[in-house]
Amino acid sequence: MKRTTKALGFWACFFLTSAFAAPHHLRDALQCTATTTDGPVFVDATCIDPLYDDVGVVSEDDTYTASVSVRVIACRFPKASLDFTVYLPQPSGFESRFIQFVYPSESATPRPDVLGSVIEYGAYVVQVQGTIGYRHEAAAAKFARDLAADFYSRDRSSFYGYIHGGSGGSYQTVGAMENTQGV
Repeated sequence: MKRTTKALGFWACFFLTSAFAAPHHLRDALQCTATTTDGPVFVDATCIDPLYDDVGVVSEDDTYTASVSVRVIACRFPKASLDFTVYLPQPSGFESRFIQFVYPSESATPRPDVLGSVIEYGAYVVQVQGTIGYRHEAAAAKFARDLAADFYSRDRSSFYGYIHGGSGGSYQTVGAMENTQGV
């Protein structure tokens, strides 16, 4: 695998502070809330989850070339100590969809077979480190939509998102289906 590193100079700092400090669709957003007393928090595309209300940051932005070229963006929510990585195939191969593989992964890096097959079918990948429920997956998906919208020059709502996971990931998948919308 050939690795080509893209410098993070002034452009990236400007990109982070202007584009992600307050994404236009969330500037006046309300806080995500539980639908019932002591129930799970419902997360949609327009609310801000109080656990992940700080600004997500990009810690690394590289391009990797194997059989296809992939932009790899390492991200985190500092307040929640949540690390995740977004893998964006080149625009020519993108089919307006993304996928998240949840637990049993403890890594912000997906398995090579998952990454390869997903990118081969025109999807970008969001991979979150940890296994703490659906809310961290939703926060990462929302942030990744903004990155992808910028990278592909498309509206963030035009992407179809898919989440799946075996073992305990099946619980996270069901939790996400029941408690998120438009994420």
